[in-house]
Amino acid sequence: MQLWEEGKIDLEADVTVYLLTGFFTKLKYDEPITMINLMNHNTGFEDIVFEMCAENESSILSLEEALKLTEPNQIYKPGMQRVIHMTLS
Repeated sequence: MQLWEEGKIDLEADVTVYLLTGFFTKLKYDEPITMINLMNHNTGFEDIVFEMCAENESSILSLEEALKLTEPNQIYKPGMQRVIHMTLS
């Protein structure tokens, strides 16, 4: 929000304007993904679990490698709200 307050980002702009060309490779829909979508967790991306631990320092991936390896599939249109049903016992 600080970047928005400083006028450095537009919350409703397509985030691809801030990323390297070709950053997203698994987009299914043409609708733009905005910072608002990211903050509301409604980008349309599937949930993904990634290794949170490393056995040693040499096995830690760079941020770029980790992002490429873990890019989720886009399975919903951006802005769609998913409904999660939970049964509590």
